[in-house]
Amino acid sequence: MAILSAFAVTALAADFSRVVYPALEAAGCRGCHAQDGVASTTRLHFPEAGAAPERINAFGRSLVGLVDSKDPTQSLILAKPTNRVRHAGGQRIRPGSAEETSLREWVTHLAAFTPAEMAKAMEFRPDAPPTGLMKRQTVALRRLTNSQYNNTIGDLLSERGTRQSIQSPASQFPQEDFVNGFRNQYEAQNLSPIHLDAYANSAARLTTAAFRNGLPQHLIGCRPSVPCRDTFLRTFGQKAFRRPLDAGEFARYQKLFLKQPNFTEGARIPVEALGSRQSTFVRALGFHARCRTVRSRS
Repeated sequence: MAILSAFAVTALAADFSRVVYPALEAAGCRGCHAQDGVASTTRLHFPEAGAAPERINAFGRSLVGLVDSKDPTQSLILAKPTNRVRHAGGQRIRPGSAEETSLREWVTHLAAFTPAEMAKAMEFRPDAPPTGLMKRQTVALRRLTNSQYNNTIGDLLSERGTRQSIQSPASQFPQEDFVNGFRNQYEAQNLSPIHLDAYANSAARLTTAAFRNGLPQHLIGCRPSVPCRDTFLRTFGQKAFRRPLDAGEFARYQKLFLKQPNFTEGARIPVEALGSRQSTFVRALGFHARCRTVRSRS
């Protein structure tokens, strides 16, 4: 039995990429624990999508830094995804499952590393470019902080001179982490799937509130007509993007407008779209390459 167990661990060590990594991928770990993920400020960073098996195996060995060699069962890399230790992402791997068994065997293997093997394994850096490739250029653009988002939404949707209808929508967003003593460091201002869902849900709620009593005149500013439609799209689009809409963007929102049964619904759809999609409203919040300076109140 001991010989068979040793053989299993040896086979596991030979190819982490075939045995353990697929279980972590199926659990969605890389979606958050990536350079631009919501858990990017933690110690666990997965390699890029489509990484070579050799690179994935090197990553697997580097997990030794999250292993408790004295009691491998208490290792964070095992306890977190099973939610035995509180995990912000919830339970990703079911306790007692085959996936947990393979991960547990890998942790046991790592716990037996010698100091020299551990030092060698910890040389792996997930943000280092694969061999033969140039280092990826860092673009110092970020999304708005939660307070800046609240102020921007207030400027876009509230009636002039009042914000009584806007109640801090970003309070429902993921909490901002301190990085180097501040909450607005661009390294932590990523745009994760959780943030995208939060932006979309916020846009839907805010649009419903704005159109609760019909056509909001403080947003439209004219009587329903074709010229009014075009003026609204250009005016609101410019406020959201911090620049005039180009021809393609204007045509896109005009098409959305025309698909609706009446003017009110036609106006509602572009407002929600401008508030939820990364390619539109989030650009206005700091990601559009053509918008060199984003004027937002902090």
